[in-house]
Amino acid sequence: MSPMEGVTITKKTDQNIVELQNALSVKNGETLTKTFIQYIKDNYDYASPSELFLGEKAAYDIDELVALMRCIKANPGYLTDGRADTVWPMFTRQSSYREDLLRLSTYFDGVKAHSADSYTARWYIDADNNVQYTYSTEGMYNVLCYLSDMEAEGLIYSDCYDLTNKTNFRSTLWGTDSSDAPSFGFITFDWQASSTADSLNSDVVVILPPVAKVNGVWQYFIDNGRAIKPDGWAISAAGCTDEKTLRRACALFDYFFTEEGSTLQNYGLPMNLEENGSYQGPDGTSYPKFNQWMVDTCNAVAKGDLSTFLRDWMGSLIPIGYQKDIGFEYQYTSERGFEAGCCSRVPPRPLQPTPARAPKGDNPNYYKMIPPVFSLTLRQKEMISETTAMEEDDVVEKMFNIVRYKTRNNPPQELRFRPIMRSIWHSSRRAISRTMLWPTSRPMQRCRPQTELCKLYSGQGLWNTELGGTYEKTFQRAADPFCAVYSGFHRNVSVCPGLYDGI
Repeated sequence: MSPMEGVTITKKTDQNIVELQNALSVKNGETLTKTFIQYIKDNYDYASPSELFLGEKAAYDIDELVALMRCIKANPGYLTDGRADTVWPMFTRQSSYREDLLRLSTYFDGVKAHSADSYTARWYIDADNNVQYTYSTEGMYNVLCYLSDMEAEGLIYSDCYDLTNKTNFRSTLWGTDSSDAPSFGFITFDWQASSTADSLNSDVVVILPPVAKVNGVWQYFIDNGRAIKPDGWAISAAGCTDEKTLRRACALFDYFFTEEGSTLQNYGLPMNLEENGSYQGPDGTSYPKFNQWMVDTCNAVAKGDLSTFLRDWMGSLIPIGYQKDIGFEYQYTSERGFEAGCCSRVPPRPLQPTPARAPKGDNPNYYKMIPPVFSLTLRQKEMISETTAMEEDDVVEKMFNIVRYKTRNNPPQELRFRPIMRSIWHSSRRAISRTMLWPTSRPMQRCRPQTELCKLYSGQGLWNTELGGTYEKTFQRAADPFCAVYSGFHRNVSVCPGLYDGI
């Protein structure tokens, strides 16, 4: 599933599929889909239209992904054999993961949102070696406008925004196919191991992310690495009033970095493991092996999501300081997950490339890791607040109010999104970083709007784009990113069974 080194895909014309769909006098499941199929035939040399999204030559961009999502939304009865009148094209696992939608920003002109897997990683280093706050940029505001158009079209699961809704949408939209009252979802951005669990849905497959012009270079890229996490240990001065107590507290900290403590955190109690058993990982390393009770119980109560099961039922994987072991994830990754190439057959590679391996681009600092959080002074916090005009604790809600303003008929008021331009953390300071394998999804490239700002009040919206002539996309492998996509509502065929066979 990894993109081949040096693969070149050429789009033959300057057509834009979203514009073609918009121009249809009648928009329904048949017309939207047939238009898309013809567009692929006219513009690419694929043996099958599904190759645009599947396999090592996948080269879809953000507009093409949106076009596919429109086809999905318009064909619920066909895709579900008449069992449902709605298929949600895109969703997050739960409402607390709603900021994952902002990660689509990478495919809207390479806009930075989160450079690490933590939502607090809202920082990047610009070309002038200054740290910038991603949520305060003009590019991010444009992304919110794009998402608002997708939301208005019903392409994003509406419950994803409501923090009071604690439902696991992935379990609902992927895990109820065979129930009497099924709900259906199409694509999400999530961890590969848990998303491809057979007990969740055996029709989930993994695909490459959209191709996008990131940092001025056409490439496959997911801006999502593993850095120092924002949570960990702390010792209360009030609770350690003498040296003996302090030493005992430090000894407890230290225990989780011993072999025994590390095994406890990553795998749980010894009763969870096969006695004298071991699991041979695809990287050639032997890891502690879970017993059958763990596997069966995880499948029953957590739909095969071992991470959630260990954290919520078994009391391990607690978000404190410890060294995470990939071995427990290997053990619950399905064969379909391994086939994606994220963790098997080949040595693991970071999904976020190091500066030395990454394609060159406009910003020499674009690929550099940066800590997700900073210990800022009161004055620095005041500077940020004064510059962005939005307080840290309500910035996310205000951003998603912009996303939802069309469906709520609540146009956003004037908001100031200006670059911080503060050298809070200079790029010469080395950020402590660690990369980790992770599946993931994300839509692709998008061509720039005719104007820099999304024209909220003129009605031009998201899809007024202009490609500007024939162009060739040379896709460079920056990493091995993946996205989990639901592929099998019906007949177990490619990305969206039936769409490529005609309606």
